[in-house]
Amino acid sequence: MTVYRVCQESLTNVTRHAKATQVDVQLFLGGGELTLEVSDNGRGARSEDLRKPSSFGVIGMRERARGHGGTLEVSGVESLGTTVMLAIPLPEPAAAAP
Repeated sequence: MTVYRVCQESLTNVTRHAKATQVDVQLFLGGGELTLEVSDNGRGARSEDLRKPSSFGVIGMRERARGHGGTLEVSGVESLGTTVMLAIPLPEPAAAAP
């Protein structure tokens, strides 16, 4: 559910703020974690915007990630777009009983 909600919030932010013409959503599984990457070609999130106390969407995504032992990184380059990366560790598979 966390991955779904972070993806949903990321896409909402693109719609509201980015003025993007393209969005890519990718999921990766490997190295003991699930990684979500949402990137756009919009105006680019500025670091001062991401640090605002009123950036509730980003704050909520970070809290969701931390709640599962994961991380959330948001990076933007002016006029080139923004990328949201969520990494959630996966539980180790239980050993089969002999």
